[in-house]
Amino acid sequence: MKMAYIADFGAGNTCLYCIVVGLEKADLEALNDANGEPSGYALENDGNILLGGELFGLDYNQLSSIEKFRVNLKAQPSEETADELVFYFRNWLEKVKRDHPARFTDVDEAWWLIGCPTGSEWKNAKTIELYTSIFQRAGYGKVYIVPESNAALAYYQKTEGVLDNYDAEHTALLLLDQGAYSLDATVYGGVLSSVGSYLGASIIDRMMVRMVLYGKEEENRLNKNIHNLPDVLQEVRGLYENEGKDGKLHTYLLLCARQLKEDFFTQERNKKLNKNWDSVKNTYYESKQGNVFHLFINSKMMHRILYELPVRQVLGPEFSILPLETQKELGDKCWIDAFRQFLANVDASFPQLVRGDVKLRIMLAGGGSLMKCVADEVSAHYPKAVVADSSNAISAIGKGMAYWAPDKIRAEEFSDAFEAFLSRTIVDNDGDNVNAITHELVLAIGECISKMAVAMRNQEAKDVSESIIYWRDYNCTASQIPNEIDKRLRKWCNNTGIPDFQKNIVEQIQLLKDKLNQDFTHTLDKCNLPREKLLKPDDQVFLSDTRQILQNVFNAVTDIIVEHYKENEIWSKLTDKKKGLFSDPRAELCNAIAEQLGEWIKKEVGSTVELCFKFCTEIEFDFDGQKYTLLQRFQMEGLFDLYNLMRKRKKEILGSLVLEEYIDD
Repeated sequence: MKMAYIADFGAGNTCLYCIVVGLEKADLEALNDANGEPSGYALENDGNILLGGELFGLDYNQLSSIEKFRVNLKAQPSEETADELVFYFRNWLEKVKRDHPARFTDVDEAWWLIGCPTGSEWKNAKTIELYTSIFQRAGYGKVYIVPESNAALAYYQKTEGVLDNYDAEHTALLLLDQGAYSLDATVYGGVLSSVGSYLGASIIDRMMVRMVLYGKEEENRLNKNIHNLPDVLQEVRGLYENEGKDGKLHTYLLLCARQLKEDFFTQERNKKLNKNWDSVKNTYYESKQGNVFHLFINSKMMHRILYELPVRQVLGPEFSILPLETQKELGDKCWIDAFRQFLANVDASFPQLVRGDVKLRIMLAGGGSLMKCVADEVSAHYPKAVVADSSNAISAIGKGMAYWAPDKIRAEEFSDAFEAFLSRTIVDNDGDNVNAITHELVLAIGECISKMAVAMRNQEAKDVSESIIYWRDYNCTASQIPNEIDKRLRKWCNNTGIPDFQKNIVEQIQLLKDKLNQDFTHTLDKCNLPREKLLKPDDQVFLSDTRQILQNVFNAVTDIIVEHYKENEIWSKLTDKKKGLFSDPRAELCNAIAEQLGEWIKKEVGSTVELCFKFCTEIEFDFDGQKYTLLQRFQMEGLFDLYNLMRKRKKEILGSLVLEEYIDD
């Protein structure tokens, strides 16, 4: 059984799925809570680790047994963070195997598709290689790193068919991924292009905690019957400040705030929010006097957090611990103003989004997109757009990777099979293993050289005969016969020999293309893909360099042939007597030695075939400061042109399976 496992390890939420590959109808199965679980971990003193929903089950009294407590782990991987990420991901793998043993039994082939952000810092090969190696070290085996924008687009294609009847000229697709760590925008216009920011929704968690701890409670609370009494506030503030930003209490309160925030926005989305009441989260912290500390949020506080108060003002000294990029983006703005600025930046990057003749469709993904304010702001900014606001946006990336997984795996298998096709070897006549395509090119140029050699030998014999006849008819002297041979042979080379050679190359390349197409059907069949031509009839193998060298080859062979005849002593045996009234000495001589001349010509041209092969396969010619034989240049250029055509075709075939964002090398 082939199985694809999918992991969206977001900064705020983790979603895990699996799907059987190869079945015509395979159901997507969640390996943790259907809407994901909180990201992060708590390591207890006895070595036990708490993950996912187990973190929401914590109360303050358990913090004393915790050695390390981390949330918001999503960041660009580095050598410094690699070991912790390996530890974290390995424990997630062990957890899902314990929770779902049947999904890991009798699996012959397994793939893991892991999501990554679409920010520019992730678009380089080294980052992707490091991230891949982290999961491989954690025991995930065969890993594919998938840009989250690709996955979310796959989700909306599966659920809403956003790419059906797509018109690239008059339609634009915009995907907004509001996560806990970042905010990314991806535009599809035939290819995927993304811009990102660090305006994560987790900033709101921090603001909620700060407002409860340091705000004026009498101004913030709607329910006046419940208060955090001064003694408990003072104790929690003291612990909070003493532990610092990485302290267990700080992490615990952020986690509680996240849960409270999600409950608030879920109620608001479902129109069940009581705007005149507080949503309260019991932290289970009790002061020395027995008073309990609560986090709380309400519509008035949330409006101030989102729309009124600058983030810098609310967070105070905690603002400086945000990533520098985040601080720069926020400046002195409130959260919603920073969000609006991001949308303006998106428009600047993708002006087609605001063209009047373009129909814009917007898709939302990421847990933060469930905040009503996000959908409201997007609709206000793009009033004519159709906004696909899925209630499953929090799991859109994970589910999208799962929907996409079978095609992605087929694409990877096809890519491997394609490279194997290009790398095929055969044993040549010398017993050496050589590349099959290179060998076919050698055979192709060999056929062209053979035809050239025979044609040139025959033309040489014809030109020598006709030059002697030209002498016989008193049109030149015997010593001028080599010049006649030279003139006639070069004329043939330019008008017939070289064009015929080029025509033969075209014919041989077409035969080679036909053979490659036939051989490639086995690769397509193996990958269960429709039979398509790898190389089309109008695909051009230009061989422009080979054509230039070809002129040099013909000239060089002609030079040797003509030089041979110029040095030949036979012309001294021919008479230059003039034609008499009753005598024709030249014709008489030709008739007398006709048989000997025929044998002589046959003997003289006998080495021409060998000469042609030598100049095509052994003699090097200068080309752009380098020296190549015709055979070498044909092999190099033919292989280069064919490989480019085949790799272009590979991308076309892959394009029907998956959408890929570029990765810089």
